[in-house]
Amino acid sequence: MNRNLQQLGQKNATDKHDEVHSFAGKSYLDVYEDYFSSIKDTATCILELGVLQGRSLKTWRDYFTNAQIWGIDIDPAANQNHGERINIVTGNQVCKSDLDKIAEGQKFDVIVDDGSHLVDHIIGSFKLLWPRVKSKGFYCIEDLGCTYVED
Repeated sequence: MNRNLQQLGQKNATDKHDEVHSFAGKSYLDVYEDYFSSIKDTATCILELGVLQGRSLKTWRDYFTNAQIWGIDIDPAANQNHGERINIVTGNQVCKSDLDKIAEGQKFDVIVDDGSHLVDHIIGSFKLLWPRVKSKGFYCIEDLGCTYVED
């Protein structure tokens, strides 16, 4: 089975593979593949902040075949059955008690913040979750360009 992240992203229809989420000809998934390929068989716990329709959660599940995939989203509609090894918590990405419900007692190989994109939330989530990243794990923050948009 081919586990190329870009192809899995296309199969699962996540927007992380498209031109909007690209720079210099590389999509988010191309960049992630460069970093995550060394742990794709050994990772056991992945978290994404911001679930939306669960497409990227399915992509992570298909790529990290030995990992439990976790997501958190403030919208209860995101908390639906997305398939095996995918767990979703309805909650706020900067609420410690909500984050504590995710993979209780475990550390994460990868955390991807694709949540609210608000600076205060990005910083708050990082402060709460950084201690839960495994040694040599990854903490990724997406769509930072949103923080530079003027009203």
